[in-house]
Amino acid sequence: KYPLLRFPEFTDEWKEVKLGEVLSFEVGYPFSSDAFNEEGNGVRLIKNRDLKADDRVVFYGGEYDAQYIVQNGDILIGMDGDFSPCLWKKGKALLNQRVGRVNANQNTSRVFILYVLVDSLKKIEHKTSSTTVKHLSHKDVEKIKAFLPSLAEQKKIAALLSLIDERIEVQNAIIKEQEVLKASLLRRLFDRTLRFPEFADEWTEVKLGEVVICYSSTMTEEELQKEGGIPIYGAAGCCGYADVDEPFLESILIIKDGSGVGRSQYVTGPHYFLGTLNSLRTTSPTIFQKFVFYFLGQLNLKKYVCGSGIPHIYFSDYSKASCFLPSLPEQRKIADLLSAVDERITVEKEYATLLQKQKAYLLRQMFV
Repeated sequence: KYPLLRFPEFTDEWKEVKLGEVLSFEVGYPFSSDAFNEEGNGVRLIKNRDLKADDRVVFYGGEYDAQYIVQNGDILIGMDGDFSPCLWKKGKALLNQRVGRVNANQNTSRVFILYVLVDSLKKIEHKTSSTTVKHLSHKDVEKIKAFLPSLAEQKKIAALLSLIDERIEVQNAIIKEQEVLKASLLRRLFDRTLRFPEFADEWTEVKLGEVVICYSSTMTEEELQKEGGIPIYGAAGCCGYADVDEPFLESILIIKDGSGVGRSQYVTGPHYFLGTLNSLRTTSPTIFQKFVFYFLGQLNLKKYVCGSGIPHIYFSDYSKASCFLPSLPEQRKIADLLSAVDERITVEKEYATLLQKQKAYLLRQMFV
């Protein structure tokens, strides 16, 4: 037993083991919520959600046993819902209940085991049935069968995959930085705190409906884009969306999971839209279509959402929004700048996708 792709200096067969033979599994402690706080008093507490995000950091200000201290480099597993393992990198913290920690023995690379667990736990997660939240036990982890090479080969594989993961993190940081830049540019360009030095004229205030019309179209998205229209979905000027994971190309409104409203942007996503295709068009040659597109991108559309069940929005409502228009040359310059930022974000996201594909390929080829 050996993988399809390996370093040339290794030729030994891999040995099959149960992970319980090469690792131990610790479960977190049920710390009292009476000592929880968000002011930074005490030590950070690790909950399931902390393995994926940092939207709400909780601290524990009471006494604790040192055996529950987590340090950078520890392998942690969420035991409810999403079982994906992670390598903790957020500093000293405490292992809370329903979060597990994996400790490998001296003849096993901890990081190599992490990559073994990624695929194995995903399979367990898919097989686990539950009417509410899926649960994982330490026995589920210890019973996993895996093929392991020598410690030297484990370390070399782990080092290669770790380098790719580090590059993915850097790439994601670049994308986030570009998206923050775009948001800042949208805000400052449209509130006129940032202008190109060659323009000093006052902007003219109009209602959006005075310069844009909405009508149904029989064209496909691609045909409509070639004609210069801004595609939206719905009927009779209404666009409603459900179960949307990512923004679609040039859509002006996206309602994710029936709750959150997204904003227009040049990003390709999946087709999960409801209704028929409509188009927004400018009504005057003095209005640049793409400028209107970016105006819609920074407009607060949430206040126009209505309806029970699937949320929706009517053009007749947001057409009343005030729109400030500069001269046509300034409109073009603003739109060109934002388009360049969008193109940069698209390129960076495409590269991030390639890195993820490279990692997925290596995980398939370098493990038995």
